[in-house]
Amino acid sequence: MRENSNPGTPVQMEHPIVVVDSDEGRNADFTVELKGEGADRFRADPKTGKLFVGNIPLDREEKHVYTLKLVATDSGGKNGSSKVIIHISDTNDNP
Repeated sequence: MRENSNPGTPVQMEHPIVVVDSDEGRNADFTVELKGEGADRFRADPKTGKLFVGNIPLDREEKHVYTLKLVATDSGGKNGSSKVIIHISDTNDNP
């Protein structure tokens, strides 16, 4: 992920996360949230789990790796999670 990425830019995943629930009816509905230090710099689509750059700018000099947890919870209260590691690449920000 480049440090100058605009808000809403999709996070490119080497191994994309797919969220599925084999339940039927209401318990098949789930929400997804991102947790961990720096999770506020990204946004997880609550229905698909796809990740996007949030509204807080990324700065590689400040933090170059984010280790987060993507948690999916179904309507029945069951959940599962996956570790997500996002590397920030440098952009020459000095003219």
